[in-house]
Amino acid sequence: SRYRVSSYDPARMADHHGHGKHEYVVANTLLEADVVINVPKLKTHQKAGITNALKNFVGINGHKDCLPHHTKGTPESGGDEYRSHTWAKRTDSWLHDVAEQTVSPVARKAAAVVHKVLESVHRRENFWAGGWYGNETIARTTIDLARIARFAGRDGVLSKVPQRRIFTVVDGVIAGDEDGPLAPSPRATGILMAGSDPVAVDMAAARLMGFRYR
Repeated sequence: SRYRVSSYDPARMADHHGHGKHEYVVANTLLEADVVINVPKLKTHQKAGITNALKNFVGINGHKDCLPHHTKGTPESGGDEYRSHTWAKRTDSWLHDVAEQTVSPVARKAAAVVHKVLESVHRRENFWAGGWYGNETIARTTIDLARIARFAGRDGVLSKVPQRRIFTVVDGVIAGDEDGPLAPSPRATGILMAGSDPVAVDMAAARLMGFRYR
């Protein structure tokens, strides 16, 4: 019940994740394929650090309420939404839940106004809404989907052997720097990368971007 993705009803996510299960809505286009050509854009990501070969598999999922992006609370409470509690972050987090669970347009607009005010306070402190290096939830979601892309059969059941070949071509001619993935700054790097192992491709990409891949 503590898994979250911004702008979606947390109750619907709880239907798919928790109590010993993790469900994703995966397109048959992928499940019926023998080969997948994975073409990500090289860029930074607030919650994941980078989004490249592995995280691009988020695109095989058909509905965002099946995609946990962070876990509510601090690491001390079992979450990774932010590093430390503040009244602004706690209130804003609660407000997001209320806004997504109400059908009242008036309540939604009021919540949006209060959110803007609170955001101006807690943005100064950084580390909120899962957008920091302590976020482990989005990494686990990414691993799940990358595993499905490689090992899920046409019936959706995971096998112990690969079910299809995956080849990645990374477009880093103009890469995304700083506040990715929604508001990155363009960086002309002239990079093209390719490989048959998305983990190896991401390790190389992380080093080129100046991240510690481990």
